[in-house]
Amino acid sequence: MKNFAAPFFILMLTISVTYSQYTIKGKVNNTFSVAIPNARITLFNSDTSKFFEVRTNNLGNYTINNIASGAYNLGVAAIGKNYKQIPVTVANSITGLNFT
Repeated sequence: MKNFAAPFFILMLTISVTYSQYTIKGKVNNTFSVAIPNARITLFNSDTSKFFEVRTNNLGNYTINNIASGAYNLGVAAIGKNYKQIPVTVANSITGLNFT
């Protein structure tokens, strides 16, 4: 049993490193720095096999959790705003990814 524990621990450590999950947080404001609640935030890769959608809260804040590393497009849509999309490379958690 003792000989089994060390390789199992190394395997579990490798799995947790290989499948790291990250978070993106930000805020959506209008041009007067007023928060935009209920804006639609989308995050997707080029073939859309990974797709996330969240809404901003009453303070205009959003959080997208459990994102694997990779290249994505992050978009925001809200009433009275033109759709905006930017490329994002996720290699760790990102905070302060804001839209105006």
